[in-house]
Amino acid sequence: HRDCISRRQRPGRARRPGTIGPNAPAPGDSFLLCSDGIWHYFKDTELARAVAVKPPREASELIIEKALERAQGKADNCTLVIVKLCKPPKEVKAYTVEKLRRAV
Repeated sequence: HRDCISRRQRPGRARRPGTIGPNAPAPGDSFLLCSDGIWHYFKDTELARAVAVKPPREASELIIEKALERAQGKADNCTLVIVKLCKPPKEVKAYTVEKLRRAV
């Protein structure tokens, strides 16, 4: 699925959101969006492991460091974003009907 974003951004194609895989995203899932300056130097399993076991900031730093090391001075654009989904916080109802009436 390495070219999924590129395919969706090509001119002339319908720009519709898509998902990869049979299941909807859920809390605990992680997504790594990266340039070829990153994925070119890794196996999918290496990237998945780094994102799974480390917080996003640490995983990002590790991946970029290793990509630059593996590029041996010929580094391309090393761009990445890691998104980790979490459970939404429980709603604390801090409003009352009276407060809503006053706001309107």
